[in-house]
Amino acid sequence: MGRYIKAARWIPPGLNPFIDPRGMLYDGMKAEFLGDRRDSMYVPPPIRCLPDQLHHRSNNDETVLQRNLRLKNIDAFDKFKSLLPGFSGTINAFEDHPDLIDEFVNILSSSSLI
Repeated sequence: MGRYIKAARWIPPGLNPFIDPRGMLYDGMKAEFLGDRRDSMYVPPPIRCLPDQLHHRSNNDETVLQRNLRLKNIDAFDKFKSLLPGFSGTINAFEDHPDLIDEFVNILSSSSLI
C-alpha cells in the first residue's frame, strides 16, 4: 500500500494540478472494470462548442463537458497506472470486493493532497 500512497502524492504535481484525484480514480477504475476505454467511447466534440452545446446531453445522457472530463480522468488514470507495475492486477481484485473500493480511493485521494 505504501508504494500506492507515494505514487498518489505525485498526482497533482505530475499529472495535473487541477485534477480531482477521486474522480480520476473512480473514472479510471470504472473504465478498467467495464472495458469502457477511450477509443471505443470517444466521439470528438464539435470544433466550436457554443455554451448551450456544452450542456447538451448525448445519447448516453452525458453532457459534452462531462464526457470530456471523464476522458481526461481516464487519460490521467492511464498515466498514473503506468507508474505502478501490477496496479491493474490490484484494482482488478476489487471486482470481488467492491465494498473496499471506496476505502482504497479515499486513502489514495487523501494522500494526493499532502
